Amino acid sequence: MRFVCFLVVSLAVSAVVAPTVRAQDPYGCLHDLEEAELEARLALVDRRLQDGKQWARAWWYGWQAIFGGVFAYQLGSAIRSDAGSARWANYIGTVGAFLALAQMWILPQPAATAPQRYRRMPTGTRAEREAKLTYGLDRLETAAAREQLGRGPLAHATPLLWSAVWATTLSVKFDDPGRVALLVVGGFVITQARIWTTPQAAIADWSELSQTMCQQDYGRRGRPEGPEDGDVAAPPAEPAVRARPGPSAQVAPFFGGMQLLVSF
Repeated sequence: MRFVCFLVVSLAVSAVVAPTVRAQDPYGCLHDLEEAELEARLALVDRRLQDGKQWARAWWYGWQAIFGGVFAYQLGSAIRSDAGSARWANYIGTVGAFLALAQMWILPQPAATAPQRYRRMPTGTRAEREAKLTYGLDRLETAAAREQLGRGPLAHATPLLWSAVWATTLSVKFDDPGRVALLVVGGFVITQARIWTTPQAAIADWSELSQTMCQQDYGRRGRPEGPEDGDVAAPPAEPAVRARPGPSAQVAPFFGGMQLLVSF
């Protein structure tokens, strides 16, 4: 029980303490934007959210269905099986699937849930438009952080530690190497498939928008002189190719020391 609690707490702490590094504050200029600039940024954030929506939803709801199915199957098998290594293995699989499912509920993926809500938000007044843009930026930032966490070292280490502990327990308690191998290999394959299919689009989107949202020359590149009186800065042109960020690393405090979060 203590081991299960440690896994849940370590996941929550990692999500909270992992720092977010910004080149500048992308929220700081929203009150100063001209209407044309505000509308352009609203449209840009909407495109970014919609671009990543399809894969994020397939991943989010698909893995919930997979872990829910594994949970139901393992629980049913545990109830039907005789006492021994089979029942132990099935109960371990049941708890593991439930924890994986609970993780997805505790840390929902905004890239799957935010796009439609963003489009439904009202834009009748200036305050509503600013609130909508703030919401869209916040959801992109959170989605990027969740995607980095989903492929970080803790995502790999936790299921491996889980399998190692329970494989050792079964090996000591029962003489059933086949059951132990199935537990380790099955859990490893499923968790690694979830990790490596985690969406990554929000990481690139947030990296771009967090650095350019409040640039003073945003949309004015190529103009040798400042804008004339009454002139409004043009909205930013969409890049022909959206570059994805390269590998990055973050250091954050963790139990007894530090942890290194690496994303690719």
